[in-house]
Amino acid sequence: MSQKSSQAHQSTGQTPQPIKYDLAKGTILDADSNPLLLQSVRQAELYLAANLYDKSYPPAAGICKFLETAREIAQIEDFASVATPSCGAFQVALQVLKNAKINTVVTRSPTWFMYAAFCAENGVILVESELGLLELAKQLQPGEALLLQAGCYNPDGADLTRAEFAAIAEIVKAKRGFVLLDIAYQGVKCSILEDNAFTSLYGANIVVMQFFDKNFGIYAEGASAVHFSDKLAQLELEGMVERKFGIVPVHGQYLVSTVWSKFRDMYLAEMDEVRALVRGKRELLSSNMDKVCLTSSIMQQNGIYAFLDFNEQQMEECQTLGLKLAPRGRVNLCGINAENVRSVCDILKTVMQ
Repeated sequence: MSQKSSQAHQSTGQTPQPIKYDLAKGTILDADSNPLLLQSVRQAELYLAANLYDKSYPPAAGICKFLETAREIAQIEDFASVATPSCGAFQVALQVLKNAKINTVVTRSPTWFMYAAFCAENGVILVESELGLLELAKQLQPGEALLLQAGCYNPDGADLTRAEFAAIAEIVKAKRGFVLLDIAYQGVKCSILEDNAFTSLYGANIVVMQFFDKNFGIYAEGASAVHFSDKLAQLELEGMVERKFGIVPVHGQYLVSTVWSKFRDMYLAEMDEVRALVRGKRELLSSNMDKVCLTSSIMQQNGIYAFLDFNEQQMEECQTLGLKLAPRGRVNLCGINAENVRSVCDILKTVMQ
């Protein structure tokens, strides 16, 4: 047993248990906490099976219909755009910044723990600050880019308002600074085309990373895109993708564009149900936590996680008691259901007391 595990064992006074409740993985699940397959995606699969015959080399930028769909959903015009394989969007986006002489990315703390790894692997410095994003925009220096998330902020669910995005955009535009925007959950907080508070940023120098794994439920397909406000950089982006990935898998691209073009109404209705489901599970968790934690803050958060801001020891204690959470005490609400909520909350309350 490791020293950390021993400390957790001593604090709980219990023998470590096998993981019984895995609430760490960031996937959207159905009401019974099983993997969710949208019927609109299923219909798109059937349509593609009957109608898609092209297995030749795809265009260097990606499938045209996918890129059109991606730009429409993100409400982007006149940007250079390329398809990328899942988190490959980070590699391309960070290379774009480096080519623009941007070697440092700044953002607020807490932020998604994987940003540090992506930046380190691509030779970019990540600075996590205790300052707010508006203040960071004011202090942005040449050679730096401000990292923002569009919504359902990972990890704490504390989103920027439309007015705050606009204020940041005004500052960055005046500085001629750079923004790196991560759009990972569009449509999870509100209807996908209304989930657009970030669009005021588009007049700035901006690199957008756009992901479709969560809002289309196609994690295994890894469909994502990178958009750059310098439209003249199109060939540069295509060259990056070719050198880094060779050929980008296209099935996820076809799924997104087919759902959007042929089964959009079904998809939008299903996402209404997903949002209601997540909201209901947030309420279920909050109501079962009693007064041990600030349940009001849980209800004010956005996204599929509840953020409890656990320290390392608390995370170890949860693991010892059979509960696996994402870093810093992030609870995937989709894994909460009527059968396990009491047991999960008992563990959380034990750790928090």
